[in-house]
Amino acid sequence: MKKNLIDVSVVTMIGNLPFIMNTNNKYVSEEFDLIRTPRDNKVILDVSAAQVTAYTGEFKNITVNNQELGLYVDERVNDLKQRIAVLEEKVRRLSGEI
Repeated sequence: MKKNLIDVSVVTMIGNLPFIMNTNNKYVSEEFDLIRTPRDNKVILDVSAAQVTAYTGEFKNITVNNQELGLYVDERVNDLKQRIAVLEEKVRRLSGEI
């Protein structure tokens, strides 16, 4: 946590408890605001691990073997789209559409 919670002990005066509870709750809320998106209440964290398993994920940037994966995927998708367009044209010619 970036801020320290106010400690409460047996000798804490009861009159101070509302202030302490409000302050601690504020600090905890602020901390959670740093790791979640307010729009959809999803947790966002930087992850550095040998393995990650998840059902879905949103990434700003993924690097694999020193190559940015987003750019690699974009290149492959564009290449596949061009190949599909060529194949579609060949099929049209064979079927007599062109």
